[in-house]
Amino acid sequence: VGLLAYASSQNITQLLMPTILWTTQFRPSGSFLPVPMDVVFDADIWNSYSEHLPILVPNIENGDCWKKNERNASAAEIMLKETNKTYDEFVNPLTQMVFDRSPFLIPGRNLSVQFAAGGSGMNLRQVDLLPEVSHCKHPYVFGGGKGAGRLWNNYLHNTRIRKAPTAAQNDTLQIIKWVSQALQPSKLWRDAAHECVAYNMLGEASKTHPATIPYMAIHARIEVDMIWHKCGQKMEFNLTKIFDMIDGFMDEQNLDVSKVPGKKAGVMVAVSRLGLLEDSNNAGIRQTAKLNYETMIGRSLSGDNDTARVAQKRSKFPHPVFECGELWMERWYEENDLPNNFYGSIIPSVLNFYLATHASIFIGTRQSSWSAAVWAARYHQGLGSTNYEYTKSGILQLENGGMPDAHRAC
Repeated sequence: VGLLAYASSQNITQLLMPTILWTTQFRPSGSFLPVPMDVVFDADIWNSYSEHLPILVPNIENGDCWKKNERNASAAEIMLKETNKTYDEFVNPLTQMVFDRSPFLIPGRNLSVQFAAGGSGMNLRQVDLLPEVSHCKHPYVFGGGKGAGRLWNNYLHNTRIRKAPTAAQNDTLQIIKWVSQALQPSKLWRDAAHECVAYNMLGEASKTHPATIPYMAIHARIEVDMIWHKCGQKMEFNLTKIFDMIDGFMDEQNLDVSKVPGKKAGVMVAVSRLGLLEDSNNAGIRQTAKLNYETMIGRSLSGDNDTARVAQKRSKFPHPVFECGELWMERWYEENDLPNNFYGSIIPSVLNFYLATHASIFIGTRQSSWSAAVWAARYHQGLGSTNYEYTKSGILQLENGGMPDAHRAC
């Protein structure tokens, strides 16, 4: 959104798609790698909103700072000498996708190659590249900065409206509206998400659109990194209590379950089990995470290969609980003959986000930027009236028609 707001202020109507890289994380190592835009999201859907947003273009001609990175690029050669590795050892399949699609900005190419290959040990949060490429005109370049960076800081400034909004703030609010509709997963991932809901709710992995199947989505932000984070001080982290609140809440809803076996609406939980298993030096946090993990295993249908136990869970609990993130992707990787966790954390998160924005009801937590983004997307898609939050005291409907307040760093 920060990038789009800047593009709007400069009357820029095209974005060079290979320059837009998303970040994925690999646990337990915590390492990050870039992922090309078109691997994750549907460019055609985005470009169908060209009346409101800059279009994505795959390439440009005669770029002044935009040169193709060949397999034997000098930066890669330098890194090979430093690591004594072959090219195939040095560049994993994800970074090769980036190299195949993306030239690099000159003179930032060497640094980009090194960082993308994960071999430099640098902290890009402490590097500002903009002065190095500010002379570029084709493509025009903006961003960079130390810490959170210019684009993120601009976004926060333009969404924190205290009195009458400025023109830039109004523009940013309109951009958020259209991005909420235009940024959709590629068809590959939409199908994977649909299959997960259908498999858990109907007993078959069909590509039935989730909007035709009643389910509620909850963002259970109970991973270890949030428990110790200062933003989590007011949050409820007891998953057993959260499920008890959800069961009572769901009993009060009037979802059409006539076509669902067992006549029960499901609960899709967006959570990272790997995040629940992260280590901590705090014994209390370790115990909370352990109990939450056991609760998740005991309640969720996902990842349980014992048919009898799954049937028991369906009959024992008021509402079937399932996951469409990491566990569903494990199944997907196996079926598609790819190494487990090939794409890292981004695809499970995208599946969860997509399903959360299409759920009959969504319950998030106010301390999470992810929940805030889901609420905002649902609001702009006309689903704001079914946005809720879970708190230590219960489940509350979001005020302001379901549109959340701007997320604030705590």
